Amino acid sequence: MRGIKGYELRKVLKAPVFLALLVIFIIWNVFLIWPVTYMKEDLKLVNALAEDYGIVMDAEALTGLDEQVDESLNTMNEVTQLKTGKIYETAASFFENGNLTKYVYNQPDLYTEEELTQFHQTRLLEHYRAKLRNADESYAALDVQAYAEGAMELNKVEGSPADFIRTQFAALGERLNELINNEEQKQLFFDGGMYRMHSNLFETLFGGIALELMVFAVLITGMICKYESDHRSEHVVYSTKRGRRLMWDKLIASLMGSLFAGMLLFGVSLGIYFLLADYSGLWNTSMSSIFISDRNFPYIPWWNMSFIQYLVLVIMIFMIAQLMFSVMAFIISIFVRNSYFVFAVFSIVFGVTIAWRSFIPPDSIFILASVFNPFHMLLEAEFMFMGQSIFRTYKWYEIVTLISWSALLAMGAAFSMHKFRKQGL
Repeated sequence: MRGIKGYELRKVLKAPVFLALLVIFIIWNVFLIWPVTYMKEDLKLVNALAEDYGIVMDAEALTGLDEQVDESLNTMNEVTQLKTGKIYETAASFFENGNLTKYVYNQPDLYTEEELTQFHQTRLLEHYRAKLRNADESYAALDVQAYAEGAMELNKVEGSPADFIRTQFAALGERLNELINNEEQKQLFFDGGMYRMHSNLFETLFGGIALELMVFAVLITGMICKYESDHRSEHVVYSTKRGRRLMWDKLIASLMGSLFAGMLLFGVSLGIYFLLADYSGLWNTSMSSIFISDRNFPYIPWWNMSFIQYLVLVIMIFMIAQLMFSVMAFIISIFVRNSYFVFAVFSIVFGVTIAWRSFIPPDSIFILASVFNPFHMLLEAEFMFMGQSIFRTYKWYEIVTLISWSALLAMGAAFSMHKFRKQGL
């Protein structure tokens, strides 16, 4: 990129600290991702099921799965009967503690690794079949209002916030009935109770990326906007023909740099993640699937969206929030003396925004308003577009947060520039 904006941007992108942080963050993200490698064989089984039966497990698919389970169990029993004289009604019974100790731990050479793998896969097939068979009954028994009341009692929420939450969960109950009628819950995915794939991706990995995006946004914006102050050249630069209007170029360069850093971080991190975790047969699985949930109460999305749609939307929100963090850092940079103070003040704003809900009375409507900010939105990415957290169960939460903060930051940037044009250097 040429011109003033390109020059400003190159100041940061060529800085050793930028490349060093990028490498450190990617190494850390690989560390967060790595546990998925221990599940690779199990994940392959789910993809194989999706290939054989499709992701929608209707009556015909369940019949096929029944036959596969029976065949796999018969194969297992042929081996166990030959070696121990025992036959098992289910593969799960083979893995009961007493049996496992007697025939596996105490006799490590009795079964080969391939045989034990086949036994384990049979148990997984039984688990998926049982969960699919019970999906209708499990979802019919869900009571969203009872869940909300329990969560409000636990968090001591009462008064007007409690009334608002009840209204939102009433709407969520209607959405639950809709997804049950559409049988959205009966679609294949990695079982959340066993692997926690949703939380591992959107809570652990995306939570780490959220913090990394903030660091990059503040670093890039602070270094660009306070470059002259840090190098004591502001009196020369801002007395030129371009003068103080240069700050608009710096803002645009900061936004572009933050966006580039975010795209690079996401591209590498998610590229590694999806190389290690094979989602190839499950991109179009509904986020309403019973297997998505890894909590006591299932995730209920406000809209019927596939995993790939959900992933793209979450990434888009992260990138928009990244631009917001850059604008926040720009506003801060107008009022402080150097780039170090930009980072310090941003950290204080972040800490206060996250913590202040703890000091709000539980009967105040501000306890709900306190989560309508980009910090909470990103650090709780696993709840995006979901009816799960009582504080975020609002259908338009993400849209309201993005629009309101975009407007607030736009006004803040305009006010800051107005002040900058008049303040002394």
